This record gives sequence, structure tokens and C-alpha cells, in this order.
Amino acid sequence: MLTTTTPTNLPTVGGLDLAFEQDHAALALSYVNEETEEYYTYHVQEENPKGLKYSEGVEKFIEPIKRSKIAGVMADNHYKKAVEENLIPHGVFRIPAPTDPADAYVRARYLLAEGKVHLPASKRLRKNMLSVMSVPSGAKIRIVLPKRRGKKGAEDTGGHCDDVSALVLSLFQRYPATVEEFQNAVPRRPEVQKELDRLAAIADSDM
Repeated sequence: MLTTTTPTNLPTVGGLDLAFEQDHAALALSYVNEETEEYYTYHVQEENPKGLKYSEGVEKFIEPIKRSKIAGVMADNHYKKAVEENLIPHGVFRIPAPTDPADAYVRARYLLAEGKVHLPASKRLRKNMLSVMSVPSGAKIRIVLPKRRGKKGAEDTGGHCDDVSALVLSLFQRYPATVEEFQNAVPRRPEVQKELDRLAAIADSDM
């Protein structure tokens, strides 16, 4: 887990990579300055939840997400129903990632080139970022994330640049999510509607 000292008066955006049936899982939280479009990534957490259920895997990230007080975290469309069902009981919603994964990486590359991203000191994260490749695929580009080989016999299988995947999802968001956004975006399953009503009532009481 990585943490760094950053301006705490800014809102937070989060990216979550939970496709851990084959790879690691990772969470990245960044403060965002909406006026300057600068990001201060203050929390990067990578886990190897091999053999865990989704609920157990999600549990590893719930505490830092709840401390950040964000309404939603961006996660890709892998196993989206399972992700949503395990986040919603904690009052957190899944923000759909861009349909084309390359979009998040293109934006992250632009922000990095402009010096708008402040990262915690991590050799692993920076090494993984440098290992990401883009390959032309027709009129688009395809992102290639090399599989990192773990030590033989070790519990850590090496990962698949999952920390980078979570990071670029946090950087793709220009402003933090609000409960109101989910009123129309989230399907009205009973447990979803119940949680939406609860959060809306809390928001009203704080006004």
C-alpha cells in the first residue's frame, strides 16, 4: 500500500481494478483540482486475492474508499454486476469505465506529459507504467499490459500492471461523482434503490 502527503482540501476520485480471478486487484485514489485539472494520487493499494470471493476481495478496499467519502469509484465492465453488488452495501457505487480501455490510458498519458499528475514514490508503480505499450489496431490503439512474473512458489503471482489500470481510471475522472448522478445511472434493483434513498436522505439532512 502506498500513501503520500497531498492537499487534503480537494475532492477525491477513485479507480478500482477488480478482475482478480486471473490477476491482482488494485485501488487508486487521487485528489483532483477541477480548476487546474491536476491530480494528486495519494493512495495506491494492490492485493493478491487469489482464491477469495468477490465480497472478500472488495472488503480489502472498502476502508480507504469509505475514508475518502466518495460516492462512487470507477471500475471496468468485467464482472460489473458482482462488483456493484459488493460495493452498494457499503454505500459506494460503480462508475462505468470508458467502453474503449485505451481512452483512459490516452488521457493519463496527456496528463503526465503536461505535468499534471503527482504520484507517490513507488518503483513498482513507475516500472509498471513504463512497461505499458500501445499497439496500432486499425483506426484505434490497443493497450498491452505485460504480465509480471512472480517468484516461483511465492504467493505473489506478479500481477498484470493492475495498479496502473486503477490509476488511469482515477485520472479519467474530471470531477468526483455525486449521489445524484446515480439516481439515473444505476439500475433500480431493490437493494440499489434502498441505498440510494438512504444516501439521499443523509444528503438532505446535511443541507
